[in-house]
Amino acid sequence: MEKYKCREFTSTGNLFLPSKWGKEFHIEFGTKVDIEYDSEVIYIRKANPNSTCNKRLVSEKNTVLIPKEIRDNANISTEKEYCLYIDKRNKQFVIAIQEEAS
Repeated sequence: MEKYKCREFTSTGNLFLPSKWGKEFHIEFGTKVDIEYDSEVIYIRKANPNSTCNKRLVSEKNTVLIPKEIRDNANISTEKEYCLYIDKRNKQFVIAIQEEAS
């Protein structure tokens, strides 16, 4: 996996997805994605119609809204930081939730 960028979460829960990788993974404006949370990591990948993961659409600005239930379960706030990783092999974005930002 390749580390892309680290930053603080926004108050709205939107995450920016880099367009270069979105194009490569076929995750662009209007694409439905699966959002899965597991042990301080959020996975965003092109939606599988048979999965039970949360589904969201990618916005015009290449952002995706992390569902409130995931934000609550992960204790995500504007004080927390995340690092976005590019998982080329699995064609997905991986968000590693960090401790409180300094």
